[in-house]
Amino acid sequence: MTPTQITDSEWDPIYAALDTAQDWGLLSSDYVRVLNEWTGIVAGRLEQAVTDMREDGHTWHEIGTALGVTRQAAQQRYGA
Repeated sequence: MTPTQITDSEWDPIYAALDTAQDWGLLSSDYVRVLNEWTGIVAGRLEQAVTDMREDGHTWHEIGTALGVTRQAAQQRYGA
């Protein structure tokens, strides 16, 4: 599969899902629980994506740039 750049408009369904969840009329505690579950899922996938980048030969500088942090911060958080 050829890697592609995600456009801003491609994030719209994700933001819409978050807005919809809030509009479901959930109790505040249920909404927080849903967001917390999503956070856990995303965190696991992010960690795997960083591992995949390293295995594909990307530098910590490139990973840091993708994460919006310094090379050092990325390596401290995800490095061995």
